[in-house]
Amino acid sequence: MTTGPIACTTDSHTKIDPHIYRPLTNSPLLRTWKFPYKNTNNFLDLPRTQQQLHERRVNGITLFFGKESPLSNMFPCSFTDATNITWNCTEQYYQYHKALYFNDHRSANAIRASYNPFHIKRLGNLIQGYSQNPAGRHSWRNLHALSTLTSACKLKFSQNPHLRNYLRSHTDGIIAEANPYDSFFGIGLHLSDPRATIPTCWPGLNQMGHILMELRYELPSP
Repeated sequence: MTTGPIACTTDSHTKIDPHIYRPLTNSPLLRTWKFPYKNTNNFLDLPRTQQQLHERRVNGITLFFGKESPLSNMFPCSFTDATNITWNCTEQYYQYHKALYFNDHRSANAIRASYNPFHIKRLGNLIQGYSQNPAGRHSWRNLHALSTLTSACKLKFSQNPHLRNYLRSHTDGIIAEANPYDSFFGIGLHLSDPRATIPTCWPGLNQMGHILMELRYELPSP
C-alpha cells in the first residue's frame, strides 16, 4: 500500500500557545528532581534507542527535545556570568532574567534557589506580569527573549568544552527544537511527528535551533 505526501496543515493540534508549557504540574516530585546526566558521555553511553527518544537525525536535520539532550536548555551544566553568579542550566538563567524584567523578585529568588528545570520552567510561567498578561508576554518576547537565551547559551557552550564539542560534532545541517508546546523557540511539533523532518511543515519558528546553529560556528573550537 502506498501513501501520498505528508500534508502540512496547521489544524487545532498545531495551534499551540508558545508561552505555556502544559505538561508541568504541581507535583512535589518536581522539587526533588535530580539531574540524570552529569556530562555528555553519560548521554552518549545510553542505548541508541533511548537516545532517539530525545534526539533524532534525519535528512540533515538534528531534532531534539527534553532535558536528556545536551542541546536542551534543561540539560545540567554549570556556567558563571559576568556578575559572578553560577547557573545550573540555561533555563534557570533565562527564567531568572525574565522575572527581573517583570520586577518579580520573589519568583527570581525562587528560580535562583531551584535545581529542578521543570520547577524552574513552571516558576517562569507564573511570573507576575507575565502569566496573565498577553501584552507583557509580547513585549518580553519581542524585546528580550532571544537576546537573553542567546547569552545563556553562549555562556553554557563557551564554558563547557565537552558541550561545545558535542554541538560541533553531533549536529550537522539544521538544528531544531522539536517542542510540540512551543511555537516560538521550538518548531511546534514533537520529534516523533513525521512532519518534524520537513521544515516547510513546521508551525513554529525554531528560534532555539537558530541560536544553536549560529553558536556552532561562532564559538572557537574546544
